[in-house]
Amino acid sequence: WIVSYAIDGPLTRYMQGSVNQRLKGYTASLQRAHFNPFSLSVTLYAVGLVQDAHPDPAIAHFPQIWADLEWSSLLHGRLVARFEFTDPVLYLDRNHLEQEAKDPTPVKEHGWQEALEAIYPLKMNLFRVRNGTVTYVERGGTRPLELKGLTIEAHNIRNVRSPDREYPSSVHAETGVFDRGRAVVDGHADFLAVPHVTFKGDASLDQIVLDYFAPVLERYHVIVRNGVLATAGSVEYGRDFQTVHLKTLAVTGLDADYDYRAVAPKPEQAVAEKTTEKAAEVANAPDSMLRADDIRVTGRLGLINHSATPAYRVFFSNIDLSVKNFSNHFTEGPATARMTGKFMGS
Repeated sequence: WIVSYAIDGPLTRYMQGSVNQRLKGYTASLQRAHFNPFSLSVTLYAVGLVQDAHPDPAIAHFPQIWADLEWSSLLHGRLVARFEFTDPVLYLDRNHLEQEAKDPTPVKEHGWQEALEAIYPLKMNLFRVRNGTVTYVERGGTRPLELKGLTIEAHNIRNVRSPDREYPSSVHAETGVFDRGRAVVDGHADFLAVPHVTFKGDASLDQIVLDYFAPVLERYHVIVRNGVLATAGSVEYGRDFQTVHLKTLAVTGLDADYDYRAVAPKPEQAVAEKTTEKAAEVANAPDSMLRADDIRVTGRLGLINHSATPAYRVFFSNIDLSVKNFSNHFTEGPATARMTGKFMGS
């Protein structure tokens, strides 16, 4: 026991160096590492992570990372590990995302899995996050988009107990969104599927305040002042197909405008062209199913036309929009839509 504490210093230096050898484009720092010889566990304290191109601010801080042998899997003849992250904080801003988009190295090739294996030499079979916080800031002075109290549990990642199941790993995640919102995901995944992870489950969002997204939407000339989103449905992301089934989607108290300009900046033109191409690809595509049983929107919608002289704004107030049976497949039959409202408030 005394020796295990005596080697903390050399272990810390070795662990930090080993992790950074495997990371590409990012650098990790470690205050202390400790190995428990009786439980065969490793605990890391005060782990920091920075993006090399934009090191200030750091993108992540982990007060404690704990890894050990998953003893129950020994009954199945497998040596696998479990990882637990306590009170992690993830911080992203627009500079971080733009740098990641420009980086020729794909996200999955930055060495994340290899870095975890440098912490503990066994493959991960259980992944747990307790009380996490995720923050995104579009630009200085704007309200951050923040998830609080994030909890994630993913079991049987290495498919130890149920090798014949299509989605063997159970996944549960829930978090607070902004001030009063809530998001919950429950389902099953196959983390070893090729060429990508597959997932099937249910998801719900409640009390999501839309004006938090205003700084992001302004880039696309959408001005949101108010509105609350709630939705519930299911998602399946398979090897060769994707399904999104929204049972309900409601936006209440919406107050938004579209700011139209005849000549859009080149980056926005590119986004619009890609969106149009993607919509054409998805329409009636056999490997994609998009469906919404019931969409409901209430509030106010307007158009600001800056291409005219003088510029003007028109709007509908007291909107009550209902769309049912919306789908990207003809076989699902036609959608029906009905909207009532007041033009220019009368």
